[in-house]
Amino acid sequence: MAKKMLYLCLVLAGLLQAMTVQAGNKPDPLEPANRAILKFNDGLDKAIISPVTRVYMAVTPDVVEKHVDLFFANLMGVTSVANSFAQFKFKKGLRHLGRFTVNSTLGVLGVFDVATRWGLNESAEDFGQTLGFWGVPAGPYLVLPLFGPSTLRDTGGLIVDTYSDPVTYYPTDSTANMAVRGVELLATRAGLFRYDALMTGDRYSTMRELYLQNREYQVKDGAVVDTFTDAFEDDSEFLDESF
Repeated sequence: MAKKMLYLCLVLAGLLQAMTVQAGNKPDPLEPANRAILKFNDGLDKAIISPVTRVYMAVTPDVVEKHVDLFFANLMGVTSVANSFAQFKFKKGLRHLGRFTVNSTLGVLGVFDVATRWGLNESAEDFGQTLGFWGVPAGPYLVLPLFGPSTLRDTGGLIVDTYSDPVTYYPTDSTANMAVRGVELLATRAGLFRYDALMTGDRYSTMRELYLQNREYQVKDGAVVDTFTDAFEDDSEFLDESF
């Protein structure tokens, strides 16, 4: 398993590098295809996913929704542990390990967030972030069917992260697997309703910029350059000197 994972990582890194070079300086070389997939996703969401999610929210008490979200967040703890150590963030990795252990035991499989009360706060890490830490470029922006916004790097990371997702090891045709995946989808969509109002103007462009900025923030642990503020300050200095 370890050899397969290492081989997969090397192949992904090489593929990402090659496709990024091929894309050149084009800001969004896959935009036509991305817009078509976004249209498909929006149609599916409007026809099926959103209506079913609203029913789920209507019949499920808020407190139950909260604990469902906590359960799925805890499942990703294994992914955060592995990727924290892969980025040499040992302190964060140990915190994630402690958080996952506490919530999986005292928190009854993550249904209750005991770890946060003990100061073990959540700060998720994934393999897309790990690739970024090691200098792999993000590559072209992608819109994936069902999954939504991504990049070439994050898509590769998503594939690798499935190996650290406990649900992956349930038989794919089992009722338990399908039930967990279904509830996970509904819980994720329910958490996104509050962002729908932000999608003003060109929905595609807004979604792309929000996603890319958020991922840069996550990869760099918040150490991003605010070019807009810097430019404004430069202009202010110029005006002060002029007058």
